[in-house]
Amino acid sequence: YNFEVEGAHSYFADELGLWAHNGRLFRGLLRKNVMSKNGGFCVRCGALADQADHIISFCKGGPTKLGNGQPLCKKCNLKKGTSDPIPGFDLTPEL
Repeated sequence: YNFEVEGAHSYFADELGLWAHNGRLFRGLLRKNVMSKNGGFCVRCGALADQADHIISFCKGGPTKLGNGQPLCKKCNLKKGTSDPIPGFDLTPEL
């Protein structure tokens, strides 16, 4: 693993070479990369995305890494909550 510090947060390249973070929130470059998926639009409704979401919820063991992130609008993220991903609506996680 290669550690890189951005402010007080540490990021690393996981076993697939995808950027990950050791906390719950997508931050910095990791957030920017998650938000750029799907052209920056919500994967569920197509609105402009403003939140980086865990495809598999953090509370259910989903890691905070690029392969488990997707852009959602606030409305869709609140509706999704901690529910499991819906094929055809959510991106497929790359764990």
